[in-house]
Amino acid sequence: MRRALPRPFIPYVDPSFRPGGHELTAHEALVLGVFVARWARGANRMQVGVPVLCHVTRLSSGSVKRALRGLLAADVLRRAECHGGRGIVPTYWLPRRTEAALVAASKGVHQDPDSPGEHDLSDPVSARNRITKIRETRSGRSTLKRLPR
Repeated sequence: MRRALPRPFIPYVDPSFRPGGHELTAHEALVLGVFVARWARGANRMQVGVPVLCHVTRLSSGSVKRALRGLLAADVLRRAECHGGRGIVPTYWLPRRTEAALVAASKGVHQDPDSPGEHDLSDPVSARNRITKIRETRSGRSTLKRLPR
């Protein structure tokens, strides 16, 4: 008898991280988590498209595209038209501005100290330690797990 495969880990960004002062929605946090997880592993220039984001986050393509539009409008992500197997394919990546915001958060520097509801980032916990993964167990319960450094 076949056993069901475990669900994949879903990257998640801590809500205290607000790149450029942009307040993340739940779907934006999941989508941005994919890029931040790759950045945390040192693969900051890897480009990702909508099909990969749908697979990893388990969101519909419409939800992913709405989240991407919000992140693009806030200049959190960048987009380029690249030649892929099916012609020209839009791909997305973290710009240097977002990477700088991640580094600043890891050093405990406020992005915008006057913004309402801003979490205190003065503790020495690095941004990479704040990034967690949500994993659903076989019973359907969600658990959190930190990304490897």
